[in-house]
Amino acid sequence: MLGTFKTDVKILDNETITVDGKPIKVVSSRDPLKLPWAELGIDIVIEGTRVFVDGPGAGKNIQAGAKKVIITAPAKGADIPIYIVGINEGDYTHETSNIVRKRSACFVKQAF
Repeated sequence: MLGTFKTDVKILDNETITVDGKPIKVVSSRDPLKLPWAELGIDIVIEGTRVFVDGPGAGKNIQAGAKKVIITAPAKGADIPIYIVGINEGDYTHETSNIVRKRSACFVKQAF
């Protein structure tokens, strides 16, 4: 996205913002197990803290009720797959690929 965000965003209180009038709950905890992912019906957590970058760490979000986790930082552990459209997206299985990592520029370069 480039330019000014033209949507109306407001802070309602310490736990809620609105985007175009739609309320969105804001949550925060240093312990992913304390986050209300199940209660909120969260499907996907974007793990961008650079702290929970391995299976057990990112898996805490799954334990808290999220269905999938995408790690945005360099992940630790060969057990966390990377899927790239045009290269290996066919390897992805919805049933077993619960924690994945984003691709890196180096990885894409090596793939070609």
